[in-house]
Amino acid sequence: SKKMSSKDLNFFLTQLSNYVKSGIPLLDSMEILSRQSKKKNIAMLYRKIVFDLNRGVSFSDCLAKQGKVFPKMLINMLKTSEMTGDLTGVLDDMAAYYKRQDSNRKQIINAMTYPSVLMVFAVAVLTFVITYVVPSFTSMYESTGSSLPGITVAIINISNFITGNWYYILGGIILVVTLFTLIYKSSTGFKYATQSFLMHIPVVKDIIKYNQLVTFTSTFSTLIKHDVFITDSMDILSKITENEVYKKIINNAIENLSKGNGVSVAFKGHWAFPETAYEMLLTGEKTGKLGEMMEHVSTYYQEEQTNII
Repeated sequence: SKKMSSKDLNFFLTQLSNYVKSGIPLLDSMEILSRQSKKKNIAMLYRKIVFDLNRGVSFSDCLAKQGKVFPKMLINMLKTSEMTGDLTGVLDDMAAYYKRQDSNRKQIINAMTYPSVLMVFAVAVLTFVITYVVPSFTSMYESTGSSLPGITVAIINISNFITGNWYYILGGIILVVTLFTLIYKSSTGFKYATQSFLMHIPVVKDIIKYNQLVTFTSTFSTLIKHDVFITDSMDILSKITENEVYKKIINNAIENLSKGNGVSVAFKGHWAFPETAYEMLLTGEKTGKLGEMMEHVSTYYQEEQTNII
């Protein structure tokens, strides 16, 4: 039931495409992959797909039967390929898509690693100073009987409070983090407010916006280029994004489409969608080259994201 990672999806689709291109039937290709896989859970997954293929089930339905393992977008793209007969083309495009997704994820992780490590060390050093170093100075000051500056007294009081109540403080931090996580996962409104707040913090906001833009535009471009209906494309996009701000914009776009309006109306003037991206979206909509325009936007903001990271 665990989702397959972008890295594993890229490897799976690339290998499968290579086997099919070399003339090996799809069923045999899946059997080869099941034998080659070193991960027991993935090998079992492939054997389940082989079993269903032997029963005459379509490849897209085989993947859909595996629960949440394979993304809905991939399943829809494979359904399209089954109608057009271009299986290897879709496999290659989706492999490239998930490779970009994995690259974006790694860039974000790399960007956050240094400040995260720095923060951990800073907190560790500060805790050590407050709980061990300051008390030793306190006893020294008391023996001299001299009057101390206000800031020194404040630090000593903080040190005394932390050393005397550290278990309450630790318990409080754990409780706050646990409550925050539970509310974040269960409340859409709270999740929207948190993500919206983060998307207004200097530097951080650009990293989040660019990442969402790259994901949205590259996915949209891939769907449109493979002749997935625009309403279906927007529905898939609303389900794959975990950002509630973008999900709300996409849902507004779906509502506009149902009323006969263009998809660009929902993005016009929105703070989370840059003017440049909107103009490209509008141009693509007017000229009938939406997929091509979204690909250009994706490439541009991919470079912007790399630069800011």
